[in-house]
Amino acid sequence: MDRTEIENIINANVNDNTTRQISPAKVRAAMGGMLDYTEDVCSTKADLVGGTTGQVLTKQSAADGDADWDDLPTELVWKADKASFPLTGEDGKAYVARDTGLMYRWDTTGSEYVLIGGGTGTPYLTFTGTDTYISTNSPAITAYPKALYGVFTNANTGSSTVKIDSLSALPVKLNGQNLASNNILANSIKLLLLASDNSHYQLQAGFWEIPAVASGEKVVTVKSNGLNADYNLLDANTASATTGVQLAGMDWSNGFVSHTGVYREERFYNGYLYICTGTNIWSRIPYDLIVKDYIIDDLDDSAGVKTSIQMTALYPNAVRPQVVYGVNGKYEYIGSNVWMYFENKIAV
Repeated sequence: MDRTEIENIINANVNDNTTRQISPAKVRAAMGGMLDYTEDVCSTKADLVGGTTGQVLTKQSAADGDADWDDLPTELVWKADKASFPLTGEDGKAYVARDTGLMYRWDTTGSEYVLIGGGTGTPYLTFTGTDTYISTNSPAITAYPKALYGVFTNANTGSSTVKIDSLSALPVKLNGQNLASNNILANSIKLLLLASDNSHYQLQAGFWEIPAVASGEKVVTVKSNGLNADYNLLDANTASATTGVQLAGMDWSNGFVSHTGVYREERFYNGYLYICTGTNIWSRIPYDLIVKDYIIDDLDDSAGVKTSIQMTALYPNAVRPQVVYGVNGKYEYIGSNVWMYFENKIAV
């Protein structure tokens, strides 16, 4: 319906209304602005009219109103990368590059591929198996992606590799080291980055990825191979086979012993707390404050204050901070065959 048809309808209705005597000129004047606007809008938005079932309206340029009806892609075409796309695409198809996860359509006007969507640009691949993980895709991926998200169905038990389609298997490392058990958890998603020399994939572990434990409670620590949960709340570490019995039977005359252990490892045995204070170096202190453990002996030193050499000869198994009470003072062992003497003060 155009402007002339609308005016004819108005004129006919007004002329038939003999009682109110509405002026056609006034009606036309009042409607004129609206009619002019309607004509302008319809002419600039002409492309909004038409289309067929299932089509979508897409912008053709940045200009207002420049839109047209397009068919949705009827077929997805998967390729290893954008470079593998056909030289000339087909209208109505969407092309997906597996190495980036990005989707394109063929623009028949510009004769080029136009980006229409995609995720992060990093593909998601599902890996099955345990330790020797395999990802099978259709169509097959012919080159290792620089980065990928791996959806792993099973946890790893140690050193692991990933194999994508017919490509050779590559090791997976964490901070340059082979994986330890449970660095990959079942049904977890991991970001893998290809090394610059294409020799392996580097597993990117975040602090939110806390390893699971079979039972009990563990303390989470960070080591060269990433996050670990192998520290007991009480014993601090279960990696060493060291026991309190072994430590108690050693020669503590120097205040410390050399024995297999992990830094900050602790053992409790027979009234002592044994602590690994360095690489295979242990110290011990009484931990339950039992008097018999803290106070070694009462000593008659009325003939004179004893030297460290004399005290070590008398008490070769003393450990820091055990003490011996003399007649006029207190001797405290501070380690390495050294004793400190403190003169007694009588409380009044």
